[in-house]
Amino acid sequence: MESLEDGFTINSISYNYTYNEDQSDLITISPNKPPRPTITETLEIILNLNRDGSWLFIKLFLGGILSYFISCMMFLLPINEKSEEKYTLAMSAIFGAIGNRYFVDSLLPNVQVFTKADAINNILIIMIIVNILIMILQASNKTFLSKLQTTRNALFYSISILIGLILLVLIS
Repeated sequence: MESLEDGFTINSISYNYTYNEDQSDLITISPNKPPRPTITETLEIILNLNRDGSWLFIKLFLGGILSYFISCMMFLLPINEKSEEKYTLAMSAIFGAIGNRYFVDSLLPNVQVFTKADAINNILIIMIIVNILIMILQASNKTFLSKLQTTRNALFYSISILIGLILLVLIS
């Protein structure tokens, strides 16, 4: 198609016919027959488009992924009770992920269903919150999840869970 934008391909074309009777618009077709309703035909052509390529994924979610990695940087700072740098990184990561969420929502068409883009954005935001909770656990004196409270394990598990969840969303 000439007007098809770059990056889109047509998967299939289908159509639907419907006939509509308009009971409020009566027409007389002959003097001997009573008036009948106007009948119109509707032809609906359905183009199933596909937008492929990893560039779309990178374009949409790079801001959220960078925000997530900013939240992972909290694990690289030393554990102190008063670590303002960690809290600053945490807040910037949250604001970056939420800003990216609104950026993605502004680019994609408004639909009333839960899409893969929504799932990926929610995973990124939830994982940033999980990183913040792990940071709080590391700063506390109590040991709830000893494997997650070490810096190396927390960083490894966090990144592994994020990659696993995003792959699960993309595959399904």
